[in-house]
Amino acid sequence: MSDAITAESAHQATSKRKPPEVDVEVLEIENLPDHSKPWENIQRDFLPVHFLLLTVKDCEFLSCLSFLKKGFVKSNCKPLGIVYFGNVRDNKHEEVKVAVMKCNMGGAAPGGPLIVVPKAVRILRPKAVFSVGFCASLNEKKAELGDVVVCSKLITYAFIKREGDMIQERGVKVPLNRDLAALARHIGDGWKPPVKYSTGQKVKPRRDGVFLSGPEVINDRKRRDALIKRYPEATAIEMEGEGLFVAAHDLDIEWIVIKGVSDFADGNKSETDLWRPFASVMAASLVSHTLKDSRVFEFWPHFEGKCSVVTLIHSRLLGESYAEDAQPEPSNQGEPRSIRPVKNGTPTEEELYAISKNIAEGWKRLGRRLNIAEAELVEFHKNHEEYTEKPYQMLLYWKRREGEKQPTKATYLVLHDALCHPFVARKDLADKICRQLQN
Repeated sequence: MSDAITAESAHQATSKRKPPEVDVEVLEIENLPDHSKPWENIQRDFLPVHFLLLTVKDCEFLSCLSFLKKGFVKSNCKPLGIVYFGNVRDNKHEEVKVAVMKCNMGGAAPGGPLIVVPKAVRILRPKAVFSVGFCASLNEKKAELGDVVVCSKLITYAFIKREGDMIQERGVKVPLNRDLAALARHIGDGWKPPVKYSTGQKVKPRRDGVFLSGPEVINDRKRRDALIKRYPEATAIEMEGEGLFVAAHDLDIEWIVIKGVSDFADGNKSETDLWRPFASVMAASLVSHTLKDSRVFEFWPHFEGKCSVVTLIHSRLLGESYAEDAQPEPSNQGEPRSIRPVKNGTPTEEELYAISKNIAEGWKRLGRRLNIAEAELVEFHKNHEEYTEKPYQMLLYWKRREGEKQPTKATYLVLHDALCHPFVARKDLADKICRQLQN
């Protein structure tokens, strides 16, 4: 009994400890842009984005924005509402374009991730979606206050069959998708948490985190202990992951939950209120650090499902324009336009291979825009087992066939226009491969 009382006293003392000072300037609401940019500007400058960061509370949202380079903007998209766009700060290799959004609390709540993520992914076309913010630790030894839990597995705990005192689990236990699962093992390599260590606080990334996700805000020791008994492997608990997982699974897109620990779900939440913004800053810092290494994500595909014929027709009926190769209208604010010219000449085989590794399921649509017959596309599909070889051999065939014409038709301009066509919608590849580098 005395050991239990001592442990409880130590737990309460930990909950009452104040967080250390952060070593980064965290934005306030009044620091945010006071007007929105036209959506045409967003299409021109940011779409498709590389990553979507999803938040709920103001402190989570402001923490994510605080790690973007200065000059980030906001815009209003009718299906999504307000979305912020910017680039990851201090990236020395290549700009990583990020969208930051707020949604409602709870995975399946109105305006929650299950509703918001499908719309956002189809419009913004990210490579992956990150849920960023704060959570509750279920095990102090696995994750202390301020530590950042990186999801390696997510468990939906709310679905059960109850017979008397017996509970039969009906939820799911899911790992991350392949690419992020491999990356998660190294998230935090080289990360220096933005903390002033005057209090001795040492923040750690917990890379093997197991999240429970469900519809409850838990602040009760008995309820917490009951969940720990059911899921002894659990590290932390939060509310949005189950909605994100379901939406991402349906869309076949990479997803992850990364959240800092702000409490222990033990009835003492009010005593750890100050840890919420601290935990959010730590989580946002770790995500920003991860995204800076853009070479890791270079050949991850952007989401492509948006540009199906059905979606294009639907967007026209709604009066929305998602075509990213449309010419932008001049800005009302007289902003300068900086558009890199298309290269002269013929794409190299290395450039065609780079396109092949990143075009994924869209390679047949690209082939059709390059006037390759349907029967030939079928042959490329049948004759090459490795998936990247299908588009690569197709593009080599196009280069040889069109290169024999006088003048040659195998040009950067032809390839650029095909990639930018609404049915292909890979302006990102067109800009990267076919346009001249900026001086």
